[in-house]
Amino acid sequence: MKLGFPRRGDPWEGGFPNQLPQGVLQSRAEPQPRDMAQGIVSGTILFYSRLPCHPPEGRQIGTFSRTSIGRDLTLFFSVAFAFSWVFWIPQALASQGFFEIPDAIQPLFAEYSPAAFGPSIAAFSLVYLQNGGKGVKSLLKRAVDARFGKAWFLPIFLLFPAIVGGGYFLSIGLGESLPELSWLADPAFIIFAFIFIFLLGGPLQEEFGWRGYALSRLQAKYNATISSLVLGLLWGAWHLPLFWIPGETIYYERPIWGFMVSVVLVTFLFTWLFNNTRGSLLAALLFHTTFNLSHALFPVIDSDLGSLIFILISLAIVVLVMAVWGPRRLARGWKPSGALDAGKPPRAES
Repeated sequence: MKLGFPRRGDPWEGGFPNQLPQGVLQSRAEPQPRDMAQGIVSGTILFYSRLPCHPPEGRQIGTFSRTSIGRDLTLFFSVAFAFSWVFWIPQALASQGFFEIPDAIQPLFAEYSPAAFGPSIAAFSLVYLQNGGKGVKSLLKRAVDARFGKAWFLPIFLLFPAIVGGGYFLSIGLGESLPELSWLADPAFIIFAFIFIFLLGGPLQEEFGWRGYALSRLQAKYNATISSLVLGLLWGAWHLPLFWIPGETIYYERPIWGFMVSVVLVTFLFTWLFNNTRGSLLAALLFHTTFNLSHALFPVIDSDLGSLIFILISLAIVVLVMAVWGPRRLARGWKPSGALDAGKPPRAES
């Protein structure tokens, strides 16, 4: 397994380990039966906590002051919210009986309207205005950037199914009544659902904005914890009109506070993954897809108890991540600076 450790002489070499911790390798040599479970858990945590977090590569476009970063973020969130809400708010008001949407423009307010593309449209628009076509190309390239430790594909594909699925089965075990898992009779559904969600279920519409543009700049100004908190609150708030649209069954008439808490917690996990995969948008896109897919496979939020258990498990994972990787960076060997590449995250410093 190629983990992408720094080459000797690499300027970032001093900030990262040149080999896996001996404890991880030795724990596999002579396992003690009674300590087997503890060894597996502690070894896994230690392994991922020591994976190198390489600095993003690419030509530096310029150095931005805190003032310019704040301006960029204000513009981004304003455009993202305005583009999406110009579709969602009329739809929400019409759903509540305030007026009727004319038939001629009904398609603009249908289930698959352009509304969800607000964050990505805002990101590409601002990157183009600031850095031209090269900036747009740079942002797009990050969506296919897999130059990070391949071990990170494990949390990308398995972490959210474990959290959501664990919450589902724990709720069932506690006597909660939840819908059956119909996909077990047709496992191929998972593949088609994954592709559909990736293309139309949120990742492509949002991740170029939330992680590709906003998180990069937030972390140039604040630490990872504050950046995650700010982005999580705004990401959650962006969805608010959906709570008054009956067709949006995931949101409609559900507790807003529970949704907001869960989005903030999930944002911490996205930041953790982002900072440990060189700011790869491919990792973020796939992570977002598995998150949405996990809720489609395991309907844990169909009950209050299930939703609470999901939040508690998510909180426990976030606390564990912060304890192991550190709350300031949520990564080892990564330090944000004020220098931003075109559409790329801040360059790291050793």
